[in-house]
Amino acid sequence: MNQKRFDFIWIFALALVPRIIFCFQWAGMPYGRVPFLDALSYDTWAKEILRGEFLRATAFYQSPLYPYFLALIYKIAGHGLLMVSLAQAVLSALSCAMIAALAGRYFSRTAGATCGVLAALYRPLIFYSAPLMKETLMVLLLTLFTWYAVQWFERGRGRDYFLSGLFLALTALVRANVLLLAIPVLALELTGARRLRWRQLSLASVGLLLPLSLTAAHNWTTGGDFVLVNYTGGFNFYIAHSPSADGLNAYPPDVSSDPVQEERDVVRIAESARGRPLHPGEVSAYWFERGLAYASANPGHELSLLVYKLWIFINNFEIPDNYDVGFIRAEFGSLLALPLAAFGLIFALAGANAVWERRRPAVLLELLFAAYLLSVILFYVTDRYRLPAAIFLLPLAGAAIARFIEATTMKSRLITVAPALPFLLLTFWPMATDAPAIESFNWGSLAALDSDAGRDAESATAIRKAIAANGSADAYALVKASTSEERLGHVQEARDLLRLACEKHPTDGFAYFNFGRFHYEHGQFVEAEALYKRALEAMPWMHQPYIGLAILYYKLGHSDQALKATEEGLKRRPGDPQLLELAKLFAGHQ
Repeated sequence: MNQKRFDFIWIFALALVPRIIFCFQWAGMPYGRVPFLDALSYDTWAKEILRGEFLRATAFYQSPLYPYFLALIYKIAGHGLLMVSLAQAVLSALSCAMIAALAGRYFSRTAGATCGVLAALYRPLIFYSAPLMKETLMVLLLTLFTWYAVQWFERGRGRDYFLSGLFLALTALVRANVLLLAIPVLALELTGARRLRWRQLSLASVGLLLPLSLTAAHNWTTGGDFVLVNYTGGFNFYIAHSPSADGLNAYPPDVSSDPVQEERDVVRIAESARGRPLHPGEVSAYWFERGLAYASANPGHELSLLVYKLWIFINNFEIPDNYDVGFIRAEFGSLLALPLAAFGLIFALAGANAVWERRRPAVLLELLFAAYLLSVILFYVTDRYRLPAAIFLLPLAGAAIARFIEATTMKSRLITVAPALPFLLLTFWPMATDAPAIESFNWGSLAALDSDAGRDAESATAIRKAIAANGSADAYALVKASTSEERLGHVQEARDLLRLACEKHPTDGFAYFNFGRFHYEHGQFVEAEALYKRALEAMPWMHQPYIGLAILYYKLGHSDQALKATEEGLKRRPGDPQLLELAKLFAGHQ
């Protein structure tokens, strides 16, 4: 067995072991039992694909590749969340071995080994191998793109051009912002000393366009206009350039963070503003225009946000999104609590290497990192959006450690690592966060997950911790926990949670609707009617309160009012099966 193959195998094994262990630990946590938010939408989409709905009825709103990957695993191994985690653990370990092989090939064997150890023990990469999230697939595809992009310049073979374009396109089908990475590759090609290789560039273009043409054709056929990958880009841009923008994932108050409801809200608001039905591309364009209008009218806020996003991107702190790695590390016993490699370490080491290293592979990795950073801070920063940047930093960090090891004197070693100090200061400088709000969100998420899993006592405990942390919790968490309290026979506690949801979230129709449902189920019809109407005042586009009102009026013997409520609801949600069924029932009693 040659050295390169041996190094690949032992790094793969080193990376796989902690990932397998964490996957089983994850399966024992509430998070691993029930998917939620983005994970739930991917799971639902994958099951739809397996039911025969291979293509969507409209243009893709979310990036499409991961749900199809998920459906493939379900087809082979059945619908088991642990099997998905284990499959992703293998892919993550493969990414680590490939990143290390790249460092070993273009820097030194020592650089490859140290890069491999860092990648194998990098906490965010270990964590994201377990949830039903697209990060692991994206990291693997982006690693493959990087592998062939580097070989593009080192060997110049047509196959490398084609495959780099192909894997960049496949990565874009997971998250489209990576298309910006084509710019530094093309810039290096155009500024190189050698003559342009037009044949090879055409091969790269073919590789890039093949997958993208398929999604564009699907979107054109179903949506009626041009959408390259998916049409969430405009809204994501608006999140980053709006009055509520804070550099993080701060949704505007009139749009739900639930992925399914988000799409409905985004389309509804755009169509209401334009006064007509819109094609998907027009919906995205509407939100882009709103974001650009706000940015041009508020240049000071935009500049401060850009600087802040740059700061939090390079900071060691992991900004939580769907999951909070720091919270899970602190509250659940797992190997995440071990002193594993973190972003700040690899960023500082890569920065030190950038001072000394000027070989083409290093320059390309640095430019790819810069382009990826830009593609994120144009929008907003979270831990999972930053995660793929590790692909470009890890080989550079491994090369820095190898340079230190291979130095012959203590003085030369100190000179080697000295440039890391300013990068360490930047990345480990403490970042102010709204700790009570983050803690409340985490406990609230657990309350909702435990409630969905039927763990009612645990849900009740979690929601109390959420309220203790910040005086309240997310409306969805409060509603879910109230269901658990009611199942436990704690009627007053359930009522108090729903009242708190309405008081703390006065613009959330979901809270009012569920409080109305609670009153209806307890025979308090006057209060239920008032709360259903309050839900419609808060969110006129909701259809659930119309269903509640229709059932309430029918219960009271007012068939005419019940029919009117269903008709009003069908104006908001044409074709809703429950409203159509109720309308048919009530019409028969006229």
